[in-house]
Amino acid sequence: MYEPTLESLRRHETPQWFEDAKLGVFLHMGPYSVPAWAPVEGWPAGSDYAEWYWKELNRPGSPTRERHREVYGEHVEYDDFLHAWKAERFDPVEVHALIEAGGARYYVFGAKHHDGVALWDSAVTDRTSVRYGPRRDLVAEVVAATPPGMRVGLYYSIPEWYHPRMPAIGGGWFGAGPPRNAFTGEPVPYTGYRPVEDYVRDHQLPQLLELADRFDPDLMWADIGLGGVNDSHAFMAHYFNRRPDVAVNNRFGNGVYDFTTPEYSVEPVIRPGKWEACRGVGRSFGHNAAEGPEHHLTGAELIRLFADVVSKNGNLLLNLGPAADGTVPELQRRPLLELGAWLAVHGEAMYGSAPWSRPDDPLASVPVRFTTQPHAFYVTTLGDPAGELRLRAPVPVETGEHGTRTEIVLLGHGPAGWRLDGEELVVEVPSGLPPAPARTFRLARPGYDPVSAILLGVTVTAEPVRPGEAAEVTVTLANRGETHAPAGRLTCGPADLATPALAPHTRHRLSLTVPFADVVIRVQVTSGAERFGAATAVVELGDSLPVRLPYDNVGAVAGRETQAGPEVARHMEQDAGPAGEAVAGQPGFTGTGGTYPAELLPPPGPFHSRRVRFEWPRHAPGRPDNLLASGPEVAIPEGARLHLLASAYGRWKPVEARLTVRTRSGDRHEHTLLVGDWRNPAADPIALHLPYVHSPRGEREPDGFVYHHTVPLPPGARSFTLTGDNVHVWAVTVET
Repeated sequence: MYEPTLESLRRHETPQWFEDAKLGVFLHMGPYSVPAWAPVEGWPAGSDYAEWYWKELNRPGSPTRERHREVYGEHVEYDDFLHAWKAERFDPVEVHALIEAGGARYYVFGAKHHDGVALWDSAVTDRTSVRYGPRRDLVAEVVAATPPGMRVGLYYSIPEWYHPRMPAIGGGWFGAGPPRNAFTGEPVPYTGYRPVEDYVRDHQLPQLLELADRFDPDLMWADIGLGGVNDSHAFMAHYFNRRPDVAVNNRFGNGVYDFTTPEYSVEPVIRPGKWEACRGVGRSFGHNAAEGPEHHLTGAELIRLFADVVSKNGNLLLNLGPAADGTVPELQRRPLLELGAWLAVHGEAMYGSAPWSRPDDPLASVPVRFTTQPHAFYVTTLGDPAGELRLRAPVPVETGEHGTRTEIVLLGHGPAGWRLDGEELVVEVPSGLPPAPARTFRLARPGYDPVSAILLGVTVTAEPVRPGEAAEVTVTLANRGETHAPAGRLTCGPADLATPALAPHTRHRLSLTVPFADVVIRVQVTSGAERFGAATAVVELGDSLPVRLPYDNVGAVAGRETQAGPEVARHMEQDAGPAGEAVAGQPGFTGTGGTYPAELLPPPGPFHSRRVRFEWPRHAPGRPDNLLASGPEVAIPEGARLHLLASAYGRWKPVEARLTVRTRSGDRHEHTLLVGDWRNPAADPIALHLPYVHSPRGEREPDGFVYHHTVPLPPGARSFTLTGDNVHVWAVTVET
């Protein structure tokens, strides 16, 4: 049973079905579908979202405001669009047929957006699509029409712009209500409002529970859970206890999630944690009639985007915004159908796949992306190679000299010849092929059948060990395919264990202790007649020698104050307005992006991350708790590995930092560190995960991360320098 606490809720795991699905379809429709307009260039960034019409209408000087005056007049209110919206041609069966034809394995239907209009028969408000507009329970219709095998997701906006009882967050970004006429400032009705005392207790939480209990969704996709204005702990405990194989995204505002959601962007590298890129076919989630073909993805662009996302351990949630009558415009339909046709041939390389050790090959003759299955390796070209494809990455091929020669098959066509040319793999591309936006080559043993293959993914991890210790090993078995995986055996060193049968898209985890005899631990699993293997390197730790850092006060807070005493200054970005009010607590990290609450940071003294000992710094008046990566030289003792605890402010993106190690002989050794944003998980192990941080706007936001980076040291290392844009180092240790 899950309890409504961080410790309990964070035990929840991303379900295997979500890991394997790869493609979902988002659906946004509402009163904003009637004006269906936003400036195609945006004013400012983000206002090109047509579903934000009401908010932009209230922004002085905005293009939306001026156009509304011209087209509708100052007397027309946003809620007039609620009465005008009919969705009379919206057919859930037809929409699901489109989603299936596009190759999606799940969908997320917008149950309530920021305008507060619930698209189901909610018991806590009359502001619904049942009482007004379409006069239909659209969520019920969509869920009831879900075809077999399709997973159900529901979107829910945590705040509402102008709900009369919505607390203010973001300096009035939300909670600026009750609504007023955008031009005269006169109060206007919040159509369908049923008075409540407490927004969270009496409105938001009951609606979330309604959605979970009535519609039993596989996925709940929240939005803008900022400022602590939510009771997401209570909802998640209820939701997870109903059925554990569900998923939640990272926008509930409580620091608990199964996947992160970059919006209109793609992660630059493989992320070990699951993520989902969300975006529209065009530039908006709600339908924007002002967008032309040049503002929409083509089918070719969509296919290449999807292959890129999947190669980095992501899913793609592609949005469709129906028009006011409920039909999906052709500019949105066509690219999705082209992706679906491509997946009908190339889906074996995408669905249920896992990333390789790298997503691409920068030295390939055309851009490529890599994906893997347990007994197959896939190379997808983001272009149309002519004559031959050349790869420099060490893709797995057998020449036949010491075993079976690898067969390379061009999906949809047949076997392709290949040869090794020095360090390059050269694959022959058949002539006379019709043009294609992307082609996929499968590398596997001869006779490999993707239809009958058991896709049992096996991964193994081991905790670092001290000399002489046994290794604590975790083996995860994941059935990533549509075929049942029979029961079998697992062997790992002296261990010999039975493994259970696994239904499609389920997983099982085993823990075992293995005497440490080698730097690599190998696991073999049998399932039916198939064998699967995995291996992991075991880190044997030496002694930890914490390094004293020359803390840099000038740059570490970007010229802003870090207060001593009981308060830490909370600052907004320079372009976001004046500084916010002070935050109670002891001094902590205050960077350009916001503040780590000091009361949540470890106390000064010994701190362990992955069994490596650091010294957490002690704050002194006039000195921050971290070193700015601005190039100061730091002396270090000689050792085997350098460990750094670091974080960055990258506006939700990781920041590339350059680490230079100098040796006593004068040699320089360069390393690139991808340091994660302080609010967004990165690839390196997380050393510290705080439940919340203070944003530049001053609100309490979920999550604050510090990352553990490990770099091998050359013999004779004597110092290092680190440079990166607003990268901060908390502590450093050299391991002997």
